[in-house]
Amino acid sequence: MAQTSGPPGTIPEDSEDSFEAAYSDLDDPSNQRLMAMSNIHVVHQRRGKPEQRALLLCHFFFKFLALMIYLFSGLWGLGYITTFVIVVMLLSIDFWLVKNLSGRLLAGLRWWSVTDDLGQMHWRFEGWTPEERQIAYKSQVHLFWMGIIAQQTIWTILLLSALFGLKLAWMVIGSIAFSLNGANVFGYIRCRLNQRNQEAGFLSRIRDSVVRLFKPSGYMKGEPIYTG
Repeated sequence: MAQTSGPPGTIPEDSEDSFEAAYSDLDDPSNQRLMAMSNIHVVHQRRGKPEQRALLLCHFFFKFLALMIYLFSGLWGLGYITTFVIVVMLLSIDFWLVKNLSGRLLAGLRWWSVTDDLGQMHWRFEGWTPEERQIAYKSQVHLFWMGIIAQQTIWTILLLSALFGLKLAWMVIGSIAFSLNGANVFGYIRCRLNQRNQEAGFLSRIRDSVVRLFKPSGYMKGEPIYTG
């Protein structure tokens, strides 16, 4: 069976679409196990990739709409049950969108869990390589983080307000919003920490390469260097 050449952890550009299709269903157990056990880098950034403006709009739209309905449902004549159903539905859509689309396509981050054959759950955190981050749209990355951090901050304030105001029914909505968005914030922070570790290793390799260029061969091995 022929194998594709190239550095480990990357996907050739001509086969990117097939890999994206193969791994688009993260709920499929076989795909989960395959991704968890392989070195395939499923978050792939290509130079010249178009900006994801429609996705960026959706990244903020459902967050904003859920907040507006929660805050102004009384002015619009919506009862609590109706407000609960609509807000939770919007929050669920936003959670799915951020976890499966905007996190991967805007910021190059992905997190998920897999279950091995022994029934044990394992968490996976993935991100762009340092090289891929250099050609990404920085504005999209910043707006992605601004959206999820601002949403978490606002819902935390609303949850505390309902708690101290003894509005237990509204606390339920606030708790759901805090939990759903908080899961994404936690997962993507873990992904970003993994990226920082990759970047530190990348800079370390560059430093070692520069040292090798200007130092005698015995320097890197710790051997004594004789000058006379």
